[in-house]
Amino acid sequence: MIVGLDDWRPEDADSFRDLGVTWTKMGCSGIGDADGALDEGYLAKVQAAHEAGMTVITDLRPDGDVHKRLSELLGERDGAEGRDLQARIGESVAAHVQAAGAFCSRWEFWGEFDCPFVGGIWPGKEVVYPVLLSAVATAIRGEQPDAQVWNGGYGVNFQPQFIDGLVHEAPDAFTHANWHHYNISEYWPRDSRGNFVFNAPMKDRRFDTASKFKRMFNDTRARMTAAGCTQPFVSSEWGMPVVSDEAADACKGIKLYSAVFDEEAGVEALVEHPLYFEFRDGVYGLGDREGAAFFDDWMAAFEECGFEVLIYHRLYDTPTPEADADGTFWGLYCGLHYPDRTPKTAMVKTFRKWVERGKA
Repeated sequence: MIVGLDDWRPEDADSFRDLGVTWTKMGCSGIGDADGALDEGYLAKVQAAHEAGMTVITDLRPDGDVHKRLSELLGERDGAEGRDLQARIGESVAAHVQAAGAFCSRWEFWGEFDCPFVGGIWPGKEVVYPVLLSAVATAIRGEQPDAQVWNGGYGVNFQPQFIDGLVHEAPDAFTHANWHHYNISEYWPRDSRGNFVFNAPMKDRRFDTASKFKRMFNDTRARMTAAGCTQPFVSSEWGMPVVSDEAADACKGIKLYSAVFDEEAGVEALVEHPLYFEFRDGVYGLGDREGAAFFDDWMAAFEECGFEVLIYHRLYDTPTPEADADGTFWGLYCGLHYPDRTPKTAMVKTFRKWVERGKA
């Protein structure tokens, strides 16, 4: 299993090299822009990454107007609005692949389209996505016949069902079954009533969560096999929120609400923050030692389930108070390093182990 790191930047080239990472994912915005504009920032960056020896997966993301018009495709896939939107997306994708095809041959369309914070909340979007991915795949293959097409990684919490729409509606549109699984809430086994057992021993917690991963992926593989789909599993973005051992030991079960957690202020800062109720479910954070232990077991589960690639999110935590600067509120704490650039020692050590294992 190849292990890479999200969002390569020229200023981070030495850090990537030190970690032994040669794969990354990059975002490309504005797909379907009404003016036909290319994402020039992305084009320069993907060329630099390629020249630095990186293998790049590009996450193609629609512009705001396309996003707003998506609901017009619902029930109108053969209507004028639907055809226009698909054509606009296809033309834009083809232009980007033509411009960057020398530097990239792995393309993802709209990571976490299923996530309410990314794709929005509107009825039937799981029906629309296979239609869109089919249009994107046609456009990509028109420019790069042998290109890989990854579905937009599903941001799920031990739920296998999101890929069903692709398997049944667009089985030939994607070459790789992609996941963005942030394990954001379930670090404990449940009792017979479905309640978390918060005092479960660490070994039981690790075994339980790894088992949930394997069950999800094995269930999905069975569904795909029944439909005649053999696409390998990959993850173009995956991470877990980790804070310092000191913070975790002081607070026990840390709940991270967007960028509002402050180790000096403590958990009291959470309840007074305006985002407290908006992100009511919160995100559980682990200390460095525990996080690395979970990470090791989960990577073994991914490998056992046949994952070919896993891109970890990310090199650095996003500094507070830049709330949601990277677009994922849980991703703020998923770095291998703290915002001050000091390493999460246990996480970095375990990450290196899996990078080297993937090269063996």
